[in-house]
Amino acid sequence: MNQPGTNQHAMQAEVHQVAGLIQSRMCSEFQMHEECIPAAKAAARCSIFVTQDWHENPRLCVFMQHGAGVTPGLWAIPPPPSSHQGSPASIQAFSHSLASMSLIPYIKAARKSGYAVLVMNPSTNRMSVQGHSVKILHSSSPEEHVRHVWTTYIQPSAASLIHFISHDTSGLLVNHLLSHLDPRLHPLLARRGVHFEPSAEPMFQLVTTGASARYCSTLSVGRLSSENSSCLLQSVQSSTFVFLKCIPSGLQPALQAIRTTVPNKLVVTVNRARLTGQPYNNPYAVVTCVGQSKATVGNNKKTMDPEWNQTFSFPVRDETASVLVKVKDKAFLPMSSMVGGVAVALADVGWNRVWRQWFTLRHDTSSQHQYHQVHGNGEIELTLEWVHDTFVARTDSFLAPSPPLSPPLASVAQDNGCYLCSCTFVLHRRRYCRLCLRAVCVSCSDRLFLPGFSEAKRVCLACCNLQIALHKQPPPMPPRPIQPAPRPHREAD
Repeated sequence: MNQPGTNQHAMQAEVHQVAGLIQSRMCSEFQMHEECIPAAKAAARCSIFVTQDWHENPRLCVFMQHGAGVTPGLWAIPPPPSSHQGSPASIQAFSHSLASMSLIPYIKAARKSGYAVLVMNPSTNRMSVQGHSVKILHSSSPEEHVRHVWTTYIQPSAASLIHFISHDTSGLLVNHLLSHLDPRLHPLLARRGVHFEPSAEPMFQLVTTGASARYCSTLSVGRLSSENSSCLLQSVQSSTFVFLKCIPSGLQPALQAIRTTVPNKLVVTVNRARLTGQPYNNPYAVVTCVGQSKATVGNNKKTMDPEWNQTFSFPVRDETASVLVKVKDKAFLPMSSMVGGVAVALADVGWNRVWRQWFTLRHDTSSQHQYHQVHGNGEIELTLEWVHDTFVARTDSFLAPSPPLSPPLASVAQDNGCYLCSCTFVLHRRRYCRLCLRAVCVSCSDRLFLPGFSEAKRVCLACCNLQIALHKQPPPMPPRPIQPAPRPHREAD
C-alpha cells in the first residue's frame, strides 16, 4: 500500500549508490581526498573534496552545485521517470540519468588543464543525529557553507587565479560570495563571468532578454530541446574551458574564442536495426542532411537484424537543421521498397557529446514531422555527434573571399551540383571531399594520400589548394637575440 514511499526510498538509495561510486572514482582516479566541516569527529558534518595540490597550485577550479539532495560528484538530481515508477526499467533509466550528471568529465578536463580542484557541498545543511535533525556548524545554510569554504580553504591557499564553475542556482551563491568580499570584487562577475542558456538566439550570441538578472554576460547555446540539463552540461564543457583559458586577456577575447568553437560537422554512425514485418531481401540505410545523401554498403541479405556500423559526416552549422535516416530494402534493381525512417533535429543531438540512441522507424510520408505519428517496421540504432572540426572551419575561411553564387546556382550546387563548378551531377558522378565534406564532381577533385589513411581519398581542388598554401607558409622564425650596441672606443689623451 505504501507504493509512493517505496519508490522514493528506492530513488534515494540509487542516488546514494551512484554518488558513492562517483566519489570513489574521484578519490582513486584524481587522488582527491575528503575534508569534513566542521571536523571529522563532529556528529553533524558535511564533506567537500579537494585535490592534493589545492593549497600550493597557483590555479584553482572550484565546482559549485546546489539543489535538494545534491551531493559532491553530481551536478544535479534529474526528475524521476513519470511512467512505471518503481519498476526495474524506471530505476535503471533513473540511474542512467544520474550518471549523465556526473562531475567526472569536468574534473578530468580541469586536471588536464593544470588546475587544482575543489568541489563544494552547499546543499548539505542538516544531519540526523540520534533521530533529531541537527544543523551543521559552519554549513547551516548554502551561503554560510560558501563563506566558510572561502575563508578556510580558498583564501589561505596559494592560488592567484581562481575559477568558479557553477550550475543552475549555485551561480547566485557566487554572487553572494563576491558581495561579502572586498568591494573592488563586486563587479568582477560582470567583467569576467559568462552564463550559458538555451535560447532562440544564434549559437554563442549574447542574449539581452532577461540577462540583467544574471549579473554577467549570457550566451545562447541554441535551441537545445533536451528535457534534462545533462545535454547542456556535456555540450558547453569544451567551451567552458576555452573561456577559462582566454579570460585573463579580457571578456571580449574570451567570448570571441568561444565563438570560434561553433560546431560545423555532424558525424552520423548507422549501427544496426531491428526490423519487423515481412522478410527483407537486402536492407540498407540512406542518411540525408543539408542536401547530401549517403547510403550504407554491404551485404545483409535475408536478415531482420542488419548491422552496418558505417559512419558519415556532413558540414552542418545551422542549429535548426535535421538529419533524415531512411531504411530501404533492395528488391530488384533499380527498385527499392521503403521500410521506415526517422528525422532527428540537431537541437536534440546537442553538440560536443556522443549520443547513441534507438529510434523507432516511421512510415515514409511527404512531411518529416509526420515521422512521429505513423509507426514503421522496427527500430534503428544511431550514434550522432555534432562537433567542431578545425579543418572544415579553415576551409570555410579559405573559401570566404570567393564571390558567392547566385541564388539559383547556390541551390543547385547544394542539392544536386558541384559546389565549385555548379555543374549538375549525372548518374554516379557525385563525390564528397574527405576534408571539407562538400559534394564535388570528378573534374573538381582528385585522389590524394591523407595522413591516417592507407589508400588515396577524394579531395576537392579547394582543399588541395589550401593544403598547398599551408605547406608553402614558411615556419615562424625565432626572435633574434638583441645584441648590445658596441661601446665607442675612447682613445687615450
